[in-house]
Amino acid sequence: MTTIERELMSIYSGDPMDMILVGNTTLSHAYEAQGMSVSGPGGRTAEASSNGIGSGRYRKGSGAKPYQHGIGDFLERVDYYKKQGITKDTELAKLCGCKSSTDYRIAYSVAINNWKRERAAKAQEMLDSGKYGSKKAVAEALGIRDTTLNSWLNPKSLERVNRSSNMADFLRKQVDEKKMIDVGEGIAKELNISETKLREAIAILEGEGYQLLGGRVPQATNPGKKTVLSVLAAPDQQWSDLYNHPEKIQSINDYIVKTDDQGNEVIQRKWQRPAKMDPSRLMIRYADDIAPDGHPGIDRDGTIEIRRNVPDLDLKGSHYAQVRILLENNKYLKGMAVYSDDIPDGYDVVFNTNKTRDKADIVLKNAKSDPDNPFGALLRNEGGQYEYIDKNGEKKLGLINKTRQEGDWEEWNNTLPSQFLAKQPIALIEKQLNKTIADKQKEYQELLSLTNPTLKKSLLNDFAEACDSDMVHMQAAGLPRQKYQVLLPVPTLKDDEVYAPNFKEGETIAVVRFPNQGLFEIPILKVTHKNPQGRAMIGENPIDAIGLNKNNLDRLSGADTDGDTGMCIPCNDPRFSDTKIANQPLLEGLIGFDPKVAYGYDNVETRLEKVKKTRKYRDENGKVKEETYWAEENVDHYFRNGHEFKPMTRTQMEMGIVSILMMDATQRGASDEDKTMIARHCQVVIDAEKHHLDWKQSEIDNHIKELKKKYQERIEESDGSVHYGAATLITRAKSPVQVNKTTGQPHINPETGKLEYKESQMKPQVYVDKKGKERIRTEEVPLLATKESATELIRDPYNPKEVAYARYSDTLRALAAEARKEITKTGDIEYNKQAEVQYHDEVQHLMDELATAKANAPRERMAQLYSRGIVLAKQRDNLDMTPKEIKKAAQSALAEGRVRFNAHRHTIDISPKEWEAIQSGAVKKTALKDILKFADGDQVRKYAMPKQTVNLTTGQEARIRAALAKGTPASVLAEQFGVSASTINSYRK
Repeated sequence: MTTIERELMSIYSGDPMDMILVGNTTLSHAYEAQGMSVSGPGGRTAEASSNGIGSGRYRKGSGAKPYQHGIGDFLERVDYYKKQGITKDTELAKLCGCKSSTDYRIAYSVAINNWKRERAAKAQEMLDSGKYGSKKAVAEALGIRDTTLNSWLNPKSLERVNRSSNMADFLRKQVDEKKMIDVGEGIAKELNISETKLREAIAILEGEGYQLLGGRVPQATNPGKKTVLSVLAAPDQQWSDLYNHPEKIQSINDYIVKTDDQGNEVIQRKWQRPAKMDPSRLMIRYADDIAPDGHPGIDRDGTIEIRRNVPDLDLKGSHYAQVRILLENNKYLKGMAVYSDDIPDGYDVVFNTNKTRDKADIVLKNAKSDPDNPFGALLRNEGGQYEYIDKNGEKKLGLINKTRQEGDWEEWNNTLPSQFLAKQPIALIEKQLNKTIADKQKEYQELLSLTNPTLKKSLLNDFAEACDSDMVHMQAAGLPRQKYQVLLPVPTLKDDEVYAPNFKEGETIAVVRFPNQGLFEIPILKVTHKNPQGRAMIGENPIDAIGLNKNNLDRLSGADTDGDTGMCIPCNDPRFSDTKIANQPLLEGLIGFDPKVAYGYDNVETRLEKVKKTRKYRDENGKVKEETYWAEENVDHYFRNGHEFKPMTRTQMEMGIVSILMMDATQRGASDEDKTMIARHCQVVIDAEKHHLDWKQSEIDNHIKELKKKYQERIEESDGSVHYGAATLITRAKSPVQVNKTTGQPHINPETGKLEYKESQMKPQVYVDKKGKERIRTEEVPLLATKESATELIRDPYNPKEVAYARYSDTLRALAAEARKEITKTGDIEYNKQAEVQYHDEVQHLMDELATAKANAPRERMAQLYSRGIVLAKQRDNLDMTPKEIKKAAQSALAEGRVRFNAHRHTIDISPKEWEAIQSGAVKKTALKDILKFADGDQVRKYAMPKQTVNLTTGQEARIRAALAKGTPASVLAEQFGVSASTINSYRK
């Protein structure tokens, strides 16, 4: 008996009425209907006697493929080895030239399907020839029953057989057009086929000479991490292109399904080139130009006012949004867009700026060279662009391109950063740190009570990681009703007022903007809901915005109104809040201080000089070489008070230095005079590079070196060396240090709960750099992570603030260790087959959602490849790019790539019924672990650890919606119904 006959026998139905004779073997008619052949002359199957399909569409393989000598030969070889008693897939794979048992099974499936297809084609050819007259005659000629012939030609059977070949046709067309396509993780889901069918299709193409290339390439924004590639390429492509030209790798699917205004699903390109506005529709209101309300343009710097009811300038339901508007002159507007009723005739848009008319050339941004994304910014995935019907009935793309819209700022984290809290009185610091610890301990006890072990382990791991992060960053629990709001300009407000409908009329709130230098940058203002200008611009019930006048915006370290946010805290009024926030008036030395006036240049000379330069180039072998040479060019020399100075070139570094100095000085009780000098220098540093300020003279005048010695001098105990820089626990904890890079993942020590690496994982990794020098691979970690206790970083053991934060940090470290010890003691939920049957629909929906979530993998992979390709191309064109320029280019390119390929995380929304299914064991543990990775963590915690909440009735919800529609502020409704303002706003969203 041949292998094929043996396989036929293996599923014989056992019904004696369902038997047919094949050669000398009795087989079931039921299996014959599945499409297998009967024996032909000489004991071989009629179809297998051919030499394969070399003359057809799938020519014989040209390389060392398992069926390179013909499909029939491959099946006969397998049959031969099985007759010798070799039945294991692993052994058959080696004998047939396959790399693995998986590859063998795929090759076998391809061979069987091709064999089925060929014999069906042969039967159809005989039938179409007319020579035999009927199906029955054809069946007799083939030596089979007519029912068997019908099964061979059954369209559904052929469709199953042809799935792999049809997919191969599709992939072939894609590769022929694009040369290299991504076929890695998640692609099968995008194509709506199984992983097996995809691999079978790829195997077919490999037999034709196409290539399946694999490898790992560095990510553009994080070269230490690799993107794993699986690429189907045309025969003439090179593997090196994967590494050097990943931009050549293209996506199979360039479209996404969107929902239009009528609720219908339509297929559109993922990204549309922005529409352009005629510049004649734009009015620029310069710094000194007066608006109809009597205030100059500088009071609304960064605000874009748009005319109401203009179809191509529609904010689509938002009162305000952060937008980009492209102009026909290759410029674009960037800022916060709001509606206005004071647009001058002849214009539809007014852009307010702090620039004067003599700086008109720098008011608008220059569009980037990429026509598809001229802004270099990430637009919203949903609602970033919109279409409208113009007066001629044609569909057009609107001019508004949103990066954020009303409601997007409400989601910001409402913790208290140490940058703010550590400068407050010790009473408030201890209160919030103790509250955070108590909340964490309560959460841990609730996690211990969970009965679903798989869920318990997942949440314990999340808990431990959160403790690790808070231990280093030292963020505390937020204060009651604290929230972040986007800042918008309302010039008609008084200096002690804030337009803030999300807070209670008449209460006072502190507004904090980061980076925060000190108490003198915290205005505490009275809430009003009644300012007409605020109502008209922001609305009577905005989701997440407040209005401030120019003086208070300036006090917030010069906040812009192009999307800057402030942390708002109800405080200092016992009628509304128990919270007390310390602040102080603006320091006397900062009143009227203008860094551009105090340290700006008074003369600039341009000279033609010889300048020593370094040039990189590629030699005839393509290697990058470097040479030094002298060149003549115009050089600007800046003077102030007759003294030449060198402009700033490293703003971010100097800003970090002065901010850390302010924190250390504050922690050590600096005087107002010292803080004034640091704050003045900080303001100079911020503008020094952009406006060519004499920052070095500011450093001298403000005694920065002396202040560093006074507040930051630190002597190393190990060698007695003196250091200046981060000196207190709060500033040193996050300081980056380099440690030897480890490999693999750490394991949990069940005794201590610490994450540990094996000795082999910690072995130094040596590599040779471009100059041929051996180096050890390192990675950056926070300094505190290398210490056993935060107390090791305390400078002053008698400073109550440092001691409080050290105790807080060490408590969180201990909680993380306890959580990890508990993980080692916890198993996994047992699978319940009966529960899966009971909750079949819920389980299926969860699995569909999981598949959708995993489908983001190829989109993220394409975004990474795109961004790396763009950066490499830029480096090839500009060999002198600095690391800073490369990093910035990579971040921009990755943002563009994610827009292009619609790469974004899909969060799984678990319904109450689906939660029941999970708790009953209806979901297998591996799937459940994956589902929890993509689920909304807050939602899972609410299910796992339910808390007492106010449940609104349907009638109350209707009343809230009606009241919001009438303009009732969210804060008023929150108090009326006993819920938060965020809950009220959710009924708008």
